[in-house]
Amino acid sequence: TAGAQHQQECVLTRCLQQRWQLQQQRGVKQLRPYAEAPESLPRFRKPSKDGRLNRMVIRVPPQVQLELRDQHLVFTGKAGSTSLRLSFLDPTGLVAWQCHTQSAAAAAAGPGTGSLLLLASPSKRNWRGIQTHINNAVHGVMQGYLVGVTVQGVGYRLEPVSDDVIAAAVAARRGAPPDAPIDSTSTLSGSSSSGKRRIIWEQEAEKTNIAYPHKQPARAVRLKVGYTRACIFQLPEGVQAFFVKPTLMYLYGIDKALVTGTAAAIRAIRKPNAYTGNGIQLVGETLRLKQRAGSK
Repeated sequence: TAGAQHQQECVLTRCLQQRWQLQQQRGVKQLRPYAEAPESLPRFRKPSKDGRLNRMVIRVPPQVQLELRDQHLVFTGKAGSTSLRLSFLDPTGLVAWQCHTQSAAAAAAGPGTGSLLLLASPSKRNWRGIQTHINNAVHGVMQGYLVGVTVQGVGYRLEPVSDDVIAAAVAARRGAPPDAPIDSTSTLSGSSSSGKRRIIWEQEAEKTNIAYPHKQPARAVRLKVGYTRACIFQLPEGVQAFFVKPTLMYLYGIDKALVTGTAAAIRAIRKPNAYTGNGIQLVGETLRLKQRAGSK
């Protein structure tokens, strides 16, 4: 009948309106409320049997101050401060966050009085990744991360580079005249943040007389690894280089991903030879050398 058909149309219109509102909340591509349904409808996970949310509590040591600010988790410790975006930790947006911070007096009262981070979500899919990132951030602000880089080969060396040399190399790369004023704050990161743009090949070899171990941390490292020209690699912000001897240096920083990524970019400049092992290696790295054909 006409009444039943009108009632079905009203129910369908109401369902489409509710679905459009749900898509707007979840950031899905917007559809008009009265438009036809797409071919593939979004599928949602079924809720738990009892209908309750999954909960997790993460305890932060009392040496670390935790704060939830502007959709960021801010960690502050004796080594520095870092932050994690909530959208990076939980791309789905299904996790509810609540932070219980402790005052400095309560934190100094004794063990077990650190901050608490409460999580609630209908799904546990991203919880392991969230806990890993938070543990890395806590370890970073408490102690930091140290990655060793070593070179092996005849004449291979690692040398610290001063800010004046970096500015002069940047000016030469951009085609500035030799008598132009040198800006000691010039960096390569302004042009591009990629690792390739952080590399400068020196036109002329510079004679240096450096005493090891080097007392001051460096912002850049000069690599002499068997090429016709020396290579200057500028370190990103948040990473420092400490030189112990001509063939060994350590990279230090709070962000684990940044430190390990910088070490991997330096290693990629001259990867270890598969037969002799000559090249740039990481401290603790195990190399399996190949045997040359015909050798016994």
